[in-house]
Amino acid sequence: SPEFVNKPTTQEVKQSETAVFEAKVDGYPIPKVIWLLNGKPLTPKDGAQVEMNAPTGDAKLTIPKVD
Repeated sequence: SPEFVNKPTTQEVKQSETAVFEAKVDGYPIPKVIWLLNGKPLTPKDGAQVEMNAPTGDAKLTIPKVD
């Protein structure tokens, strides 16, 4: 079963700063991580940068210029 090794934490940033959320997941098969905002997946179109390193299970969401 997929599980979080490290869960993302709450972030507080000032307006126009960058927010970074990180998590680590484990499971077989390798879990797919989808970051959501109000129940909808975040995409580069929304200004979100999503990274996933499948071999290590590291997932990262970067939101530049938070408003």
